[in-house]
Amino acid sequence: YPLVCWADGASQHLPSILFNSWYLKSQQVVNNDWDTFKHELIEYIKSLTSTTAFINQQSQQPAVMAATKTE
Repeated sequence: YPLVCWADGASQHLPSILFNSWYLKSQQVVNNDWDTFKHELIEYIKSLTSTTAFINQQSQQPAVMAATKTE
C-alpha cells in the first residue's frame, strides 16, 4: 500500500475512539512523517493486542482451575 493509505487503513481497523485518542497523543510525531506514523501505529496496535490477550487469558483461568479441581 502507498504510505498515504496507512492512516486511512488504520482508522478502519481500530475503533474510532481508540484511533482518535492515539492520534491526538501522536499528532506531533506524525507531522507528515509517514514512516514514523506507521511505526508508532504498529506499536500501539501491538500493545492493545497484547493487553487484550492478557485480559482474555486472565478471565479464562478461573474456569480452567475449577475444571482441574474437580478431576
